[in-house]
Amino acid sequence: MASSTQNIVRWTALLAGIAYGATHLRSVQREQHAAHADAERKHKEQLYAQAKQAWEDKVKSKGKEALEKTKEKAEELITDPKDPKFDLAKLIEHAAKKHSPSHA
Repeated sequence: MASSTQNIVRWTALLAGIAYGATHLRSVQREQHAAHADAERKHKEQLYAQAKQAWEDKVKSKGKEALEKTKEKAEELITDPKDPKFDLAKLIEHAAKKHSPSHA
């Protein structure tokens, strides 16, 4: 039969092993959780960057279209004096350019 000192050493070693195992398991789980959270954060950042790029492309394309339409409207010469957008100076300038000798 084993002496009481041997039993104490055995039980102490068993409890120390269990405590070490539990501590090690917790640290491994924390590392895995941190790695998973980091991967999820990177994925969300990637999705955010893609969405931001898509939005910028959409805004740029709509902005270019709107700018072109605005330029076309601005370039149109309004000759009706009753129109609120009628500009006599633009009409005179247009006529001067049209009839100037350097324009020919």
